[in-house]
Amino acid sequence: MAEITVVIPTYNGEKWITRCLDSLRAQTFRDFCVLVIDDGSTDGTVRVIREYQKNVPDLPIEVVLQSNAGVSRTRNRGISMTTTAYITFMDQDDCCGPDYLKAYAAAMRDENADIVCGGYERLNESGKCQRRVILGKDPWAKFVVVSPWAHLYRTAFLREHEIGYLPTGIGEDVYFSLLAYAYTDRIVTIPDHAYFWMNNPQSVSNAKQDHVNAQADPFVLLDALDTHLPDNNRIPHEWMEYYLYRYIVWYLLYTVRHSPKSLVTSQYDRLLAWLTARYPTFQNNPNISLFRPAGEPLSIRASVFGFTLLYRLHLSLPVLQALSRRDEGDIR
Repeated sequence: MAEITVVIPTYNGEKWITRCLDSLRAQTFRDFCVLVIDDGSTDGTVRVIREYQKNVPDLPIEVVLQSNAGVSRTRNRGISMTTTAYITFMDQDDCCGPDYLKAYAAAMRDENADIVCGGYERLNESGKCQRRVILGKDPWAKFVVVSPWAHLYRTAFLREHEIGYLPTGIGEDVYFSLLAYAYTDRIVTIPDHAYFWMNNPQSVSNAKQDHVNAQADPFVLLDALDTHLPDNNRIPHEWMEYYLYRYIVWYLLYTVRHSPKSLVTSQYDRLLAWLTARYPTFQNNPNISLFRPAGEPLSIRASVFGFTLLYRLHLSLPVLQALSRRDEGDIR
């Protein structure tokens, strides 16, 4: 039996899936199998994968077909089907370097970990690196990357605590990672950055998340965390407070430019009301700083710090309104 299962959800990915599979075929670590779950593709994705199976028999691929259920339910099905000791996830339009699985498997075994976290390179459509994220050993480092990929999980750990992806249009990966981190201290970060996250403008998730959208409602994530985080949460309170505040700041800054002013205002009011009801002293969090937490990228520290200064001056909402679209008809 293989040691690692690589779960790849596919949906209308005929343009990219071959590149993804080729990168797995080139792995120096060979004790793995690939589980492709096609989520109701309407293009030639399944045909391309079947041809790959036929022409490249040395890469063990199992293909499962299902009606469209969304990426979260598809990944959850992958967890339920996995029979190997460890599991990792890839997106259909991404790829990885030849030592990617080797680095994660070695760290998992050497550290007797439940989770191994690594970094990534963000590549544009021509393959040029736009951003490189390399994790250090700082305790905060695991929060820098909370994507489904660039992680290796002990399968039994996920099942024991019933950890799965949240069926929502935004934050399903945040939910999964925070829930997993809440249940264990056996988390290892490694400096590997051989996962290549491709900038795909056609990505459904990119289109959903760049504006205020009922199908990508952040309150689904926030309320689910409120409900499902365990009482013995291993994440320190000040880290949880800072992370959720950081997430709200990111959401507002990311979506505001493509959203009408009225929606920005209502979403801002709701999000800050949610935050202050649960973390009334969030402005005093010691991690709101240009110098903390250790391991946090400076760009994120600066964004959170700057937003907080504006908030204290009662200018954060006016600035967001000034940046937003003014015509209600512009919303997609």
